Amino acid sequence: MPLPLFAKGFRKIGRGFERVGRWFDAPPPAPAESPQRLAHIARLEKWYAIDGDQNLRLKLDLSAESVVFDLGGYDGSVAVEIYARYGCPVWVFEPCPSFFADIHKRLHRNPAFKLFPFGLAGTSRTETISLDGAGTSTFRATGRTEVIELRAAADFFAEQPVPEIDLLKVNIEGGEYELLDHMIETGLIRRVKELQVQFHEDVLPDADRRMRAIQTALGKSHRLNWQHEWVWESWSRNEWAGL
Repeated sequence: MPLPLFAKGFRKIGRGFERVGRWFDAPPPAPAESPQRLAHIARLEKWYAIDGDQNLRLKLDLSAESVVFDLGGYDGSVAVEIYARYGCPVWVFEPCPSFFADIHKRLHRNPAFKLFPFGLAGTSRTETISLDGAGTSTFRATGRTEVIELRAAADFFAEQPVPEIDLLKVNIEGGEYELLDHMIETGLIRRVKELQVQFHEDVLPDADRRMRAIQTALGKSHRLNWQHEWVWESWSRNEWAGL
């Protein structure tokens, strides 16, 4: 075979090995985490290191006569844990139809749980929410969506015979800013003996400013018990600020 044909054949073989080699190449490295994300991971690691859920969030001054509002019920696990520890009624608010269906299936036979298929907000409306497990939010676009119902907290409280809430737990993936502004403005926040809230940093461009404005306003009626910023924090009502 003439030498040029040998060369041509080897070139074809070489290109074949190159294509096969690409199949075994390591995947490209994942994009580097943003400084904000890395800072949040560090905060979560500190929270988990002290087992904050057990040692802070679930160590509560509650009795069987207490009333707990769980805003952002998700899978019902927090409501179940609180009821198991303290035997008190828990009002669970979960606006995502798929999440609510699971909660209802799990809890509806126990009269201690009052289940509401909507969320509380500053105004009554419907919205589209993006589903992403515990990160499900109206502020993030992540694929599959559902239509949810929100009700103005002032309207809800006007309809319900609940003078005081012993614990208001708020984990609503960005909705906390509107809700707490509304509750502070209307004075409803004074019905809350203890507030546990998770502020979310990645949902609004001015989240830091909004959070600090709410904290300042809360300080007029409540005192800070503990705080792991952007993870969880707890506020208790001052005795003179009650209804």
